[in-house]
Amino acid sequence: MLFSLPQWLENVKHIPPAQTGLLLFPMSLASASAALIVSGRESLLLKNLLALISITAACIAIFFLHEQTPFVLVISITMLMGLATGINPIANQASLYATAPQGQTGLSFGLYRTFGYLGAIISGSQMKTTFRTGVTDNNFHTMTIFAGACCILLVVLTLRKTAFSR
Repeated sequence: MLFSLPQWLENVKHIPPAQTGLLLFPMSLASASAALIVSGRESLLLKNLLALISITAACIAIFFLHEQTPFVLVISITMLMGLATGINPIANQASLYATAPQGQTGLSFGLYRTFGYLGAIISGSQMKTTFRTGVTDNNFHTMTIFAGACCILLVVLTLRKTAFSR
């Protein structure tokens, strides 16, 4: 969504690129603030729950964006996305650090970053395919469905991991 939302704002809502950047600025502030707050918490379970709640809420909210959405709501949804993008990396890294075998944290973090880059490559390819005929509300919602499916997978894997770690 971080790649497709600016294109949707520019092509569907007809917002110039500089103003699109300004609309996304609150998302960056929310992300940085959430990361600072969550990183100071000790509870891995709390971090993971906040990550799941924020990403689920963001995926659901993004689906309701359309050409007529008021700017206040667009900014609110981007801030919700910011919470998700601030909390999730902290929760993922804390989980990785807690579960990585002793002496292999470097390898584990390297693999974590590698798969993050692969995800970015795949999402870029998906976006190119989905937006090949132009950016519309409908194909933006197609991207949202893919993001929602990834969110569901993340929830299932995290809950499964949490259930088996007890």
